[in-house]
Amino acid sequence: MDNRLQLLTRWVRQIPGFSAASPTPVSGDASFRRYFRVWKDVPGGQPAPPFIVMDAPPEHEDCVPFVAIAQHWHQHGIAVPAIAAEDLEQGFLLLEDLGDLLMLTALEQGDVDTLYRAALNELARIAGLDDPADYPLPAYDQALLDREMALFPDWLLEKHLRLELDNQERALLDTAFGLLRESALAQPEVTVHRDYHSRNLLVRDSQTVPGVIDFQDAVRGPPSPMMPSPCSKTATCAGRNSDWQAGWSIFVTPASRPVCTALMQILSGSGLSSWACSAI
Repeated sequence: MDNRLQLLTRWVRQIPGFSAASPTPVSGDASFRRYFRVWKDVPGGQPAPPFIVMDAPPEHEDCVPFVAIAQHWHQHGIAVPAIAAEDLEQGFLLLEDLGDLLMLTALEQGDVDTLYRAALNELARIAGLDDPADYPLPAYDQALLDREMALFPDWLLEKHLRLELDNQERALLDTAFGLLRESALAQPEVTVHRDYHSRNLLVRDSQTVPGVIDFQDAVRGPPSPMMPSPCSKTATCAGRNSDWQAGWSIFVTPASRPVCTALMQILSGSGLSSWACSAI
């Protein structure tokens, strides 16, 4: 047993009702955070309710944004995990367990239209929230926009697709990114989850509203980057003509509409136009 797990086990067993808890690994994410499942002690042979323990080493992860956003969104009815106990100094949180059924998995066996409609409705509700009183959301400013747009050529085109862009293609991308930047910075500011997709949404028993996770990097900025979010990291959206797609229009402002058309014109014939669709 590693040192962090020993500390986590000792901590959770001090919480009333968890004296016999034995953390079982659940998953990790693209960070230093780890997640474990524990069960609360219940007398009389009743079913033991599960909880999630998050291990976020303080030297690598700051739990303050997670706690502030989780409490604020939960108070406003967003289905983020409720926080049952916390120790920010050690980097431990005891959380409500929202289950294991990712929306990505449910899409392969469920009602796609219903799932996406629910996801879009929840995304719109998140966008309409104000900042937590004790934690002003960071700005989705030009520096952050530039860093995230750079992921498209750096990771998708060059790392994943192994394409070598010539100077003309890079100039085309720079022009396209300039249009996106100008449009985004002109839009009204809303709450942006930043990683709202089918691997961060959980389908829960007898619940129509999806559980929402991995929200700690939320920012305040333009709504247009959220448009493709629920469909990202899955091909299920391809070819869909259902009425839930009309829900995307709530994230499209007058300033952002011309950008999609302009990008297609700029990138047409460059060999990049098919990939630009996923970037818009």
